[in-house]
Amino acid sequence: MGLPGITREQMVEVDRIMVNELGISVELMMEHAGLNLARLAAQLMNQKQAKVWVVAGSGNNGGGGLVAARRLVGWGHDVTVVLPKGALGLRSIPLAQLRRLEGLGVDITESFQTMSETKDSMILDAYSGYGLLASSSVSLIPTTT
Repeated sequence: MGLPGITREQMVEVDRIMVNELGISVELMMEHAGLNLARLAAQLMNQKQAKVWVVAGSGNNGGGGLVAARRLVGWGHDVTVVLPKGALGLRSIPLAQLRRLEGLGVDITESFQTMSETKDSMILDAYSGYGLLASSSVSLIPTTT
């Protein structure tokens, strides 16, 4: 049985309730989301997967991916972070997460070209969150004609 989906508007309301009514900060939610993503990734990885690529967007979903990257590095995994919009495109809380990763010496790039095509790697998509739904012309991967 799959998880039920919610709309963008419903997710905005969940965030509002968490922050304004329950007093749970965005950064704390990001830490928990990233920790759980890292746990799931580590659980799904097999011993042969020597590389983890985290593709992170500029918003809070990207920040959660950066937390996951930090956790995985702490657990001994080889992680590279891909920031398609670059560090300057990050919002303030994800930028703070990036600074923590930089302090650990994690490989960070802006280019998909550095991603190796090997079956022994895992890609974590932390690029698109519910904010992406507000934009209708976003494409991560160039299309060929």
